[in-house]
Amino acid sequence: MKHSIAKKARVGFVSLLVLVLAWSMLPIAGLAYAQQAIQPDESDDAIQVLGESDDTSDVQRILNGMTTDEKISQMIVLAIRYWNGKEVTKLSDFPELADALRKHQYGGIVLLGQNVVTSEQTAQLVEDLQANNAAGAFSSNVPYLMAVDEEGGVVVRFSMGTRMTGSMAIGATGENGEQNAYLTGQILGRECAALGFNVDFAPSMDVNNNPANPAIGVRSFSDDPEVVSRFGAAFNRGVFESGVIPTLKHFPGDGDTDIDTHLATATINKTAEQLEACELVPFRAAVGTADLVMTAHITLPLYDDAQQLADGTTGYLPATMSRKVLTSLLRDDMGFQGVVVTDALEMDAIKNIARAVSTSDDFTVQRADIAQRCIEAGNDILLAPTDLNGTNETPNKVEFYDAYISMLAQRAEENADLMARVNESVGRILRLKEKYGLLKEYKTGGDLSVVGSVAHHNTEMQIARQAVTLVKNDSNALPLSGFGTNVVLLGRDKTDNVAFLGAIKELQDEGLVDKDVYIKNLSEGEATGAEDAATRITIDYYYDSSRPTEGRLTDELEAAIADADAV
Repeated sequence: MKHSIAKKARVGFVSLLVLVLAWSMLPIAGLAYAQQAIQPDESDDAIQVLGESDDTSDVQRILNGMTTDEKISQMIVLAIRYWNGKEVTKLSDFPELADALRKHQYGGIVLLGQNVVTSEQTAQLVEDLQANNAAGAFSSNVPYLMAVDEEGGVVVRFSMGTRMTGSMAIGATGENGEQNAYLTGQILGRECAALGFNVDFAPSMDVNNNPANPAIGVRSFSDDPEVVSRFGAAFNRGVFESGVIPTLKHFPGDGDTDIDTHLATATINKTAEQLEACELVPFRAAVGTADLVMTAHITLPLYDDAQQLADGTTGYLPATMSRKVLTSLLRDDMGFQGVVVTDALEMDAIKNIARAVSTSDDFTVQRADIAQRCIEAGNDILLAPTDLNGTNETPNKVEFYDAYISMLAQRAEENADLMARVNESVGRILRLKEKYGLLKEYKTGGDLSVVGSVAHHNTEMQIARQAVTLVKNDSNALPLSGFGTNVVLLGRDKTDNVAFLGAIKELQDEGLVDKDVYIKNLSEGEATGAEDAATRITIDYYYDSSRPTEGRLTDELEAAIADADAV
């Protein structure tokens, strides 16, 4: 047996490396993969852009009948990850949450990983949220925008769905890239629609031109703005043709930063000419086919105008709060007529500048001051000002939203310019909902069998195989040869187990690795195969998020690496 393994070693483990790279782009997926080239559906339907002239009697009637409270509420898309410390996966388990949601005519809800378990559970949650909203005592029961971040790759919420490879992997598929971007948008859009979602916060139109960027990185199609333009537009079309609203993000481009805006405010020190040559290229190319654009929490001191801050000094606010960026550039210059949504306002990039825009120590007043700046800058939707996460929290989040909405409504009623902006934004939101058939009644989900279907996983695997790229080969380490049969496969995190085990099984099915291969999975504490097998594979992972600079090198893993012929 050992002799037969040795003959297979070179092809077997080179193939294993390729398969692991392909599988590492995937979630739990079927082993079969499509053998033939995949062609996108032929369609002559161009994306019809939401326009300022699209007002109908229904939109105007609803807008005219709304109270100011309802208008402000319509501009808010909530996150509801937890309720009093428990993950929200079933609305009927949280009657207080259902009651709180019916108090205001919110514009929508974004669901995140905490809300998603299975296809059936997720579709039911979406359905129950829409039905609960329809039962509210509002002047008009306008359905929710039900949103989700489903980019593919590292940003996905559907653990039971088709992950797809992610944007940079699509960018690595070369001449097939544009088609693969379209297919990815189409598949993710179809799975969103099947679960009842009508908005996908994707694609990322950021240009990955800073290798130190901790937030974008592989979420970008390329460091070439022209490639990002073409692939982003193709992804956008795939989502749109699935009946779901795609979102171009993060305007005006978050690729050239070295700070994650989830943690702090990032800065891009570029002039207008430099931005036009790179960051703005994809947005200029695609904004004419978009109905929804998401902002970036980045400052642009060489482009933007300095603002009067709350303490009397001047400084620069994030693009999310910049009228020059969102109104003068995006709307007036680029001609965008759709809806602008902030990136999540709960992010630390926004929390950390509260003092710059507010003189108050009161949480609600600070949040209202931030919201007013966002609205005046040109935003239509305030995304996740803070989680609606219970009455046991400090502050009580039900009371917070009551006061927050009331405060903004009062300010609008006392400020004609602010009220004009509110009416303008709510009109855009209602036209968006009308265009997608969401103005009068919500749409239920569809055929759940498409979520994580074999057909979708087959496409996913084909794209993943095309994406495998040799980036560097120091000392001609590849192809592996003459290394023996004691191998350690080391992934970044525990989820890479799926990639390793899937690749090994496929090689076993092809006869390149023996069926009795001994596999010791250190991260799971499990072992399979024959202990005296000629080939021994150890599986583990190296990254520990709680100790990011130290990693995860246990004594057992260190010993396995020391004994290995190849790692």
